[in-house]
Amino acid sequence: MVIGGASFLAGCALTLYGWNSTALRLRPRRARRSRSARAAYQQAIDSGHPDYAPQAAAALAELLADRGDIDGARSAYQQAISSGHPDVAPKAADDLGLMLGAQHDQPDAEEDAVKAFQYAADSDHPFYAPKAAWMLGIMLAARGDLTGARAAFQRAIDTSPPDQAGKRAIDLAVMLAGDFADLAGAQSILEGIIDSGNPVYAEQARAELDLLLAADGDADAYRRHIDDKWWAEAD
Repeated sequence: MVIGGASFLAGCALTLYGWNSTALRLRPRRARRSRSARAAYQQAIDSGHPDYAPQAAAALAELLADRGDIDGARSAYQQAISSGHPDVAPKAADDLGLMLGAQHDQPDAEEDAVKAFQYAADSDHPFYAPKAAWMLGIMLAARGDLTGARAAFQRAIDTSPPDQAGKRAIDLAVMLAGDFADLAGAQSILEGIIDSGNPVYAEQARAELDLLLAADGDADAYRRHIDDKWWAEAD
């Protein structure tokens, strides 16, 4: 007897292998210990359930990635992304971008990582969109697309919750000055944070601005100040 059709099968398969459908995650250790985990995930994927199927695809991708099957993981992540699930798809895209960004020896991995981060950033998901936008900025900067990188970084800041936006803005200022030699742009960002009166980040922004002004427009001097500060904090 079939009870609830595909939904019932998917629910049974995922519950059996540690699925927590409310938290949208699997218990990875328990799943990896089971020889049948992959078959269970595939059963849930094949069910076509609007929630369980994309969740299972993402879980299968993580399992395959942990086992070193990058091609299999990429395919499973793409399946989760293609579902368009409002929570699973953005996370899967962000995870795919992180995985591919580390595959320096795979053709098209970098380009596909950029596309994955772009998808997640465009999703407007409250958590994964700003996170992916920041990673997109890093990828674009590494490729020499500084205009695109700055736009992605700014997007990450604009879409981050208040408790994260200030930190990301300071990180961007440090990056602009230290990596892009854009001391004027960095100064503008830091002064904006200070003027905002943010109780958490205004003081930190002031300290960074002091280092910047001490460099007197010299990017190399600023980098030396940053290095000295890092070593002092390490001690």
